[in-house]
Amino acid sequence: MSADLRVRPLAEADIPALDDLGHRAPGLWAHRLDEQSRYISLTLVASIGPNPIGHAVLTWEGPRGTPDISDVWVVPSHRRQGVARFLIESCESVARDQGMTRVGLSVGVENHAAQALYSSLGYLETPDPPFEESGEWTDAGGIVRAWSEWVRYRVKSL
Repeated sequence: MSADLRVRPLAEADIPALDDLGHRAPGLWAHRLDEQSRYISLTLVASIGPNPIGHAVLTWEGPRGTPDISDVWVVPSHRRQGVARFLIESCESVARDQGMTRVGLSVGVENHAAQALYSSLGYLETPDPPFEESGEWTDAGGIVRAWSEWVRYRVKSL
């Protein structure tokens, strides 16, 4: 992990660079900034210098009634260098500072690398069976696209 790695809350100035990464729908970052201003969630941005290289979202009221970490993503050229770990630990720290005692997250049943990371950080699978998460987004051409993934839920005491 680079000594220059920083994690900070999403700011309006980050939006153009995040949009340039091209991996999320146009308008998502403004939506997340709005949710952040209303204390629904907090988007953390990992960067080296001025360049965003990853992000994670901490939603204060997740699906299990606890804070929920989601959308952990790192640019391919910086994967397996501790950036995702640092983002998750930063989310945990923020939740702990807010008096939360546990956090949760969903992980794709086929995403073995993420499962290993979450296990190494102390996340335990709940006894719940896998469930499907799905949604839609509008791509840069205005076409509505759908996604779905079978996931398992994990929790960690802070």
